[in-house]
Amino acid sequence: MRIGTAVGMGAVAAALSTVPAALRTSSALAGNTAWWKLWVALAGSTVLPMVLAVIAFRGAAQGALAIFRERLRLQLGTALLTAACLYVVLLVLGATLHTNTHHRGLAGSTFAVVALVATVGALAVSQRVAALIEKHAPRTQRVLPYLGGSALLLVVAWSLRSPASRGEPIALFLDLLAFTLMAGFAAQAAFSRLRPLALAGPPAACALLVLACTILRGAPDLVKIIVEQAPAFGQAARIIAGVP
Repeated sequence: MRIGTAVGMGAVAAALSTVPAALRTSSALAGNTAWWKLWVALAGSTVLPMVLAVIAFRGAAQGALAIFRERLRLQLGTALLTAACLYVVLLVLGATLHTNTHHRGLAGSTFAVVALVATVGALAVSQRVAALIEKHAPRTQRVLPYLGGSALLLVVAWSLRSPASRGEPIALFLDLLAFTLMAGFAAQAAFSRLRPLALAGPPAACALLVLACTILRGAPDLVKIIVEQAPAFGQAARIIAGVP
């Protein structure tokens, strides 16, 4: 049950986590290449790493549950919400320094110091917010992690509308963030008890992997596009396609 559901949720999470990369990379496709082939290639390349990540996250969740007990959802939700707010603050700070500071070394040092102070302050605020929610709104703890993860994804997606956000580092960050959030979602204990998922998950994951291998081995140019446009999944695509 545990292995079957981990494989099944790994396939689902791989398909969902690669949507941002597929949407971003589709602009580089040739006219005769369908968008869904790129998505399947990305998802199939990510299945095995995602399954391993789901298994690792399940073990991490058990350890965190032993430490935080019933406060795990509360701590995780407030941490994600704080990360979303901190992301916006650092984004505005970086844009301000980039616009108003001509000395790049000074701007970089200022950003590092302010970011460190902001991070420490955010951790303190996060603990305070967690205490207030636990005292005054305990029922919201169940949905808090989902609200925090959605808020973080929304602010990241909003920031990507800026022309300054284009480039490999931003693409790598977004893809890894989507991968991590989906792995954490798929690692929930509730999914490990779904017998239909345990039965249908492994065949679906194998089918997705085989289909990705077929697509990538038949389209070497597609591997090059993935490596350039979606670097987080580039090495996995190379291995699947058998490209050195």
